Amino acid sequence: MWREEPFTWENGEDIQLSYLCKKYGNIKTYVPPHPTSNADFFSSLKGMKYGVDEKATSRPSNHKVFYNERDEQVATYIDNGWETVRRVK
Repeated sequence: MWREEPFTWENGEDIQLSYLCKKYGNIKTYVPPHPTSNADFFSSLKGMKYGVDEKATSRPSNHKVFYNERDEQVATYIDNGWETVRRVK
């Protein structure tokens, strides 16, 4: 996980791990989507309770920064050879 410095230290650790597993070990991983309309895909529902306070990077007032950062992270990794399940480019 620490072969490269993370794109961001604020979020996306699952994406970082998946990207580096594939890049350096040719290990396939799966980071499932987290659709807000279906909590069955979430690994934990506590984020909805604890991830919205004033200290959380995912707090509602920070969503624009949080999601923009995540989108930039995914785009950077795709540019470096990472593939998404849906083959997003």
